[in-house]
Amino acid sequence: MAASTKLDKVIDDKTQEFVEKRGKLHSTGATFTPAEKQNLENEVDSLEIEIKILNDLLTSGEKYYTDNVKDVVATSVQRKLDAKQKEKQDRYSLIAQAEKQYGMPIAQIRQKYRNVPLDQLVKKESLYKKLLKTLRG
Repeated sequence: MAASTKLDKVIDDKTQEFVEKRGKLHSTGATFTPAEKQNLENEVDSLEIEIKILNDLLTSGEKYYTDNVKDVVATSVQRKLDAKQKEKQDRYSLIAQAEKQYGMPIAQIRQKYRNVPLDQLVKKESLYKKLLKTLRG
């Protein structure tokens, strides 16, 4: 990238790409293999994070999309994507734990315990078990 690339132009291009890929994900996502869909979801998430970071840079006074800015943005995007992926895995792990504890599918658990966050349900159940163990001696 040339040092003369304007940041607002890059944001416009990335936003256009984001809109196109997000539209593709929603309109034709069902025809993709799970791997293709996951790749496109990752691209959409990555673009969304990148656009937010670029807008923050523009707001802070940065005007050009230099190689240095590009490297910093790429590192930040990767960190945020990794954190998002870990959060997703933690959520799936929590769902699996809840299903095992309650002996029912997640949809049924959500219906039965409507306004209770999943992490509290799992903690509450393990707390009950600890209490019962302590009481039984």
